[in-house]
Amino acid sequence: MSVFFFTVGLCIIPVICVIILLKSIVIVSTGEVILIESFGKYSRMLDPGIHFIKPFVESCRYYRWSCRQEDNNGRIYNDITSSYRISTQPTMFDFVPIQVRTVDHVNVMVNGVLWFQINDAYQAVYHVKDCMQALEQVVLTRLRERASNMKLDELMQSKGLLQMGTMNDITEAVNDWGIMISALEIQSLVPPKATMAATQASINARHKAEARLVEERAQREVALLQAQTERELATIYSNSEAEKLNKQAETEAKAIVQKANAVSQKLLLEAETVSRMVEALGGDSRTYVELQKAKALQELASKVTGTTFISDKVLGLQSLGSLFTSLLNNNNNNNGLYANATDVPEILES
Repeated sequence: MSVFFFTVGLCIIPVICVIILLKSIVIVSTGEVILIESFGKYSRMLDPGIHFIKPFVESCRYYRWSCRQEDNNGRIYNDITSSYRISTQPTMFDFVPIQVRTVDHVNVMVNGVLWFQINDAYQAVYHVKDCMQALEQVVLTRLRERASNMKLDELMQSKGLLQMGTMNDITEAVNDWGIMISALEIQSLVPPKATMAATQASINARHKAEARLVEERAQREVALLQAQTERELATIYSNSEAEKLNKQAETEAKAIVQKANAVSQKLLLEAETVSRMVEALGGDSRTYVELQKAKALQELASKVTGTTFISDKVLGLQSLGSLFTSLLNNNNNNNGLYANATDVPEILES
């Protein structure tokens, strides 16, 4: 019997030694740490790598964290995590939808996601009993506090303000827990269906009123543009009519001047012809030429202005009488070429 027990002992002792040796070796992966206790008291923290602990003296510190989660069917369950490996990587915490009450007594369902990271494993394990549950309660409490100070419209329109305020409050609350809050994202804000219907009706009415105001403003602008266009067209038409009348008046004036010049030239030619005839008869032709020039100027002024600015008195009746007397004397000296004084005016008129 003694030999049997001795043989069994020789077989068991190496196995026990191997087991003890394996339990004394601890391998820590990247992105996690392990807390080591010596007889139940915190001893040290193991960083990523291979480590050896004292068998039966040192042990790894286990933690048990729990938080509520929602499955695909909308049911709430309690998710429990138990391990001695503490992750130091950024973690996403999708907390369950919570009901908050605004300052105007409207209940709103809030759902969001929290990103956090454990940067001090000792504080996360020893300063709070259940880190995840405590973090969940802080998130819910701070969200309710922030939402209770806001109206429904402000809450729906200022989601970013709610996120920043709540994240600052959570960061301050978990400062001694070794947790760093990275971000808080509000995924949805769902008011009651009746409130949503009333809000949608109010929004629709506001949109209709804005559309009506825009339409009225557009109609006023169109009317103003149309009136301005009509005024511009009337101005352009009046300017064109004035230019047309000016051109027509200039054309008529030029025609009158040309006609008057033609009459004047004709009269001057006639006067020169008669003067040559008078000189041929031996009379003084200068007086007659001056007389015909004055008549030509008088007719020219009458054509242009419609008035006579040279009267018969101005023409010099005495010069005309002297001319007739000279012509008669020459007539008598030239064997009676003219029968009497009345023949001279006929010759002049021809």
